[in-house]
Amino acid sequence: MESIILEVSSRNLGKKATKAVRQRGNVPCVLYGHDLDPVHFEVPELSLRPLIYTHETHTVEVSMDGKTWSCILRAIAYDPVTYAPSHADFQLLRQGEKIRITVPIQLHGTPAGQLEGGVTQVVLTELEVECLPKDIPGHIDLEIGHMVIGDTLHVSDLTLDNLDVLTSPSQTIVTVAGAAPEIEEEVIELVEGEAVEGGEETEEGAEGEESEGSEED
Repeated sequence: MESIILEVSSRNLGKKATKAVRQRGNVPCVLYGHDLDPVHFEVPELSLRPLIYTHETHTVEVSMDGKTWSCILRAIAYDPVTYAPSHADFQLLRQGEKIRITVPIQLHGTPAGQLEGGVTQVVLTELEVECLPKDIPGHIDLEIGHMVIGDTLHVSDLTLDNLDVLTSPSQTIVTVAGAAPEIEEEVIELVEGEAVEGGEETEEGAEGEESEGSEED
């Protein structure tokens, strides 16, 4: 798993100071953890992108004023209008102390059932796990090429070393279903206000036209 280094700067608290941080193109952040006074800092928005736009879990090394903290990105808030990151929370990692974290699932292979006309339905894209900092995985790999129509993979089917899975064991991850049968739709056309099936007039409609014609004669 890759660790990302962030060179950050300390920041002042307060609405005006926070607004000034954002005007500089930076994101106000806080690092917290037990036995640690909250560390308030700012970081360029561009520096956060590798942590935001990714399908991997990363640990982070926050460096400021000669000090470095190992942590993870715990939460990030976005501006409701621009959707730019407006605040980020980081949680301190301590060696030997387990942490709860969400890890993305990466599926590999095309199910055999899909090649036979089935439909692959992905239900779960991440797992909540608890582990030591040294065991945090970047992602969880799952091979699904062997799955045939009717197969379902549940969380309980996984065997993951050094990870305590907190997601419900009964939760479905992926299933391969049979293709839905095609339904032929009956085409109904309206001709001169009369219902016509299959493009042909009904007897009643035809008789009606003949009777109208005889009256005119």
